[in-house]
Amino acid sequence: MDERIRIIVLDRGFVMVCRCPEPTNFGFWVPVHDARIIRRWGTSEGLSQLCNGPLSDTVLDAMVEQETIPTRAILRILEVEQSKWEASLKRSSKKTRS
Repeated sequence: MDERIRIIVLDRGFVMVCRCPEPTNFGFWVPVHDARIIRRWGTSEGLSQLCNGPLSDTVLDAMVEQETIPTRAILRILEVEQSKWEASLKRSSKKTRS
């Protein structure tokens, strides 16, 4: 299964970065891995600025290794530069500021 790193905008104001398969291939629930809520974007030009990786002022919550999200909650999906986000989603990573 192709699990690319993606930024997913969810309803109720949540924005997460995670390893996620193509959501259109699922019904009601999408499994995600190595998920972190983006607590503070740290951008000056909006969320899409994070497609090229986290910035010095980006703050990420602790990682959740595996969870499912309801497809109805997905508002937007951003494809990101994989190599720029890889270090922030390593399972051994304990830091919360990227």
